[in-house]
Amino acid sequence: MIRNAFLFASKISLITVLLLSCQSLIAQRNMKPRLPGSEYQNFLKTQWWLGLKAGMNYTQPNPQSRYSSIVPINYDADLLEKTYESLSQPGVMIGLDLSFYHKGFSVALTPVFKQIGYDYQSDLEWTGDTAEETFLTTYKVNQIASFIEIPLSLRYELLKQGKLRPYIMAGIQYSFAIGAQKETQITHTDYITGTAQSYDGGTVSIDTKDDFQNYYGALGGIGFGWDVGNIRTVLEVAYSYGLSSITDTNQRYNDNELVTLGEINDETKINGINASLSVIFPLRYIDNTFSSR
Repeated sequence: MIRNAFLFASKISLITVLLLSCQSLIAQRNMKPRLPGSEYQNFLKTQWWLGLKAGMNYTQPNPQSRYSSIVPINYDADLLEKTYESLSQPGVMIGLDLSFYHKGFSVALTPVFKQIGYDYQSDLEWTGDTAEETFLTTYKVNQIASFIEIPLSLRYELLKQGKLRPYIMAGIQYSFAIGAQKETQITHTDYITGTAQSYDGGTVSIDTKDDFQNYYGALGGIGFGWDVGNIRTVLEVAYSYGLSSITDTNQRYNDNELVTLGEINDETKINGINASLSVIFPLRYIDNTFSSR
């Protein structure tokens, strides 16, 4: 399901950009070969841009409240806490880049299909009166989740002239959960012989879409635009900060195979690093603002 959603988003984005490119080329046939310097600068002072955006991301899980389906009676519950890995696996994103520019400021709306991933580990240990009476179960979890993310940001150009235009940006984003998959590798370790003996407990893969919910956050970053002909290429690196949990507290104890084994979701916010490349086109060419007279 996640793969199908990604392919659908990719096709829609690509078709949109191809149509935009064709319209831009047709419209530019009616333009003056070259705009005078002052007219060109006026053209750039106020402009709509639209194009395709694609990139990758790394997720930094930020657990808030910790949970387990097992309640300890003779040891500290902190021993059941999961160990999270930060920025452990790459995710992908693809979508559109729409912005309105005026005299150094841009308001950008960049809806994307975004897939994130992170890893964590938890251990359950049973002990008796001796060291040999110990049994350990380790869960290594790979969690993947997909969202339709809608960031709204404000960009400010540090250089307002020239082909290379660096900028800073800040904004907010809202993400709609559309899919999730969890793969858990289980390993058992038995100390009954006095030496640790580990064996594979199998791998469990389940659909966890219902365990996730929509969330919102803030973002900030830097980037630059590079003009080549009538096309602008935009490279941007941003840090996103989750302000609400991505896990649904009402679905935490869903009756599935992992809950009965003690493995359930914590209340988790996510931060992350996003790097993207956009190829955008000026819409004022398309509406014939600079058509020849």
